[in-house]
Amino acid sequence: MRSPVKNIGFSLSKAIRVVPAIAVVLGLLSLACASAEPTAAPVATTAPAATAAPVATTAVDTAPATPALYVRPDMTPEIVASISNMTITELLTTFPASFPLDFDPDSIKRGGILRHAANLDISNLDPKRSAAKGTSTFVIMVYDNLVEYEQGPGRNPSNPAIVPMMAESWEFNDAGTKLTFQLNEGMYWSDLDDPFQKGPEIVAEDFIYIFTQFRDDSVQSGNYRTLESIEAPSKYTVVLNFSTPSFWILPFMASKDGVMFNPHLDKAGRADRETRGPGPFILFEAKKSIAMQFKRNPNHFSKDQWGNALPYLDGISFTVVPDQGTRIAMMRTGKVDHAENLVGNVRGLTALLGTNPEFQVMANPGSGTSWSFSYQMNNPIFADINVRRALTLAYDGVGASNVVALGYGMPGDTKFAWWDWTFEPPTWDSDLDALYGKYHNHYDVPAAKELWAKGGLGDITLTIPLYTYGQYILDTAALLVADWRELGITLKPQSQDYSAFNALLQQRTAKDMIFAWQQQGYGPVGTALVKLYSTSPGNRENLNDPIIDGLIDQLAVEGDPAKVRSLTQQIRDQYNDQIYWTASYANAISFAIVLQPWVKGVRGGEFSSLTAYYPGKLYRHTWLDRD
Repeated sequence: MRSPVKNIGFSLSKAIRVVPAIAVVLGLLSLACASAEPTAAPVATTAPAATAAPVATTAVDTAPATPALYVRPDMTPEIVASISNMTITELLTTFPASFPLDFDPDSIKRGGILRHAANLDISNLDPKRSAAKGTSTFVIMVYDNLVEYEQGPGRNPSNPAIVPMMAESWEFNDAGTKLTFQLNEGMYWSDLDDPFQKGPEIVAEDFIYIFTQFRDDSVQSGNYRTLESIEAPSKYTVVLNFSTPSFWILPFMASKDGVMFNPHLDKAGRADRETRGPGPFILFEAKKSIAMQFKRNPNHFSKDQWGNALPYLDGISFTVVPDQGTRIAMMRTGKVDHAENLVGNVRGLTALLGTNPEFQVMANPGSGTSWSFSYQMNNPIFADINVRRALTLAYDGVGASNVVALGYGMPGDTKFAWWDWTFEPPTWDSDLDALYGKYHNHYDVPAAKELWAKGGLGDITLTIPLYTYGQYILDTAALLVADWRELGITLKPQSQDYSAFNALLQQRTAKDMIFAWQQQGYGPVGTALVKLYSTSPGNRENLNDPIIDGLIDQLAVEGDPAKVRSLTQQIRDQYNDQIYWTASYANAISFAIVLQPWVKGVRGGEFSSLTAYYPGKLYRHTWLDRD
């Protein structure tokens, strides 16, 4: 067993002390809210049957004449030296994900190219075919949503509001079986031949095609499972009819996975390699493994809260930089304005700010969802439950949490965020039996060896493909290799390039297992449909459990929040007993956004990340305060 690594100022007892404070930061679970479902804030999953979702009426708010400006405190050497002693709550306070306005609106500067060092590569550009980072990150720069999570100064970082975008308003009927969108008039797809020119006007008929394709032939089909029909009763009115109450679909539609593609481009057979408006930016150059260049869309329709046209920037330059050290060097020398995956833990944060205390850092609390070592259940090796349970008991999750996350880790569930099934963030000192069953997040080598012997496999070799998003991936995999060696397993990590790794995920063709990120779900219903249902493309394990499918069928039509929570727990009980994957530890806090001091308008929190998926949403509101 690995000896726990003591993280100065954060022991397991300290983890318990910060739980109430984190609960205050995040807010308690609200079972009455039906308008938003962020994946890192405890909010409702469905609306009561008699409650209609709120109607949004305008995309422009009236700003105060003289806004009070927020000033971020200086990052002094004393603060930097104390980072490793901070509690999670202190870190969230010192590096807030969101804060009020910190500039005079009259000072906003238009123009400039923002330079972004990316730890990804170009994937298929069709959001129907892929939900990978190399797809979503780029298409969300060019396409748009009917509704979206609020961005910019003052956003609620843990429970952001859903606000209008392509739709100026929306309304559910009381039963939750009909959702009506009223589109903004005067929006245009970009021309197929010249994206800087207006193409066809965006009308309701376009969405009959879009939603039909998403429902019938896409990686997002699980989220549209209850969509029965789509109507266009007028030029700018779209009506979605559902077979069962589906309040839960609105948060999904506000997310990066709810982006609306260009139907004209898709019908021309070009959606896998091209994008065409109506979003804030235009993709004009793409070189795989090198760079992607975006320019401001002169025909974009959205405005800021003061009525000014968006975006402010002239463009974005994404440079593909796989090496973390190189990305750090580019930030330190001012060659880029933002770089992805710079900081994996408080040690890295201290080192980064020790040389560049002027950097803007934004921290997020953890959801408890984790990557997983996903067994491929169509492989006969994993048919015996004793084998699966043995593998999980042989993994030292708390040790990995201490070594890789330096103690700022928590037990991982892999599928559901903790607020979907409990009321306090779990810690390693929680009652793990009660929360995760007898196997997940437990470490018992003697019991693992006994179960392994019952499985009768003896000494074997297994492969596990992975993609190195950061050093933490390699470190976590190396610890698993050492743990499973105790069972006589030779585990061989296989580093993949970006496209090959995501092809394995999307096609579910890994041989033994895969070290996998999870396709994002939105609330218990969306999570279950996307990650666990047997026919879902986001089912990483090739899982086909009739009990889980049956419970999901009940969950998808349940409108009572208490029963939703009960069904969610029953699903968890089943997979925590059967063990279809080994859950990695989860980060209790992350430092996803690191910016140069001259970058203005960016705020973090849920559904607001520059490291994955959401840059198009954030960069719409970003400007550069430099000459």
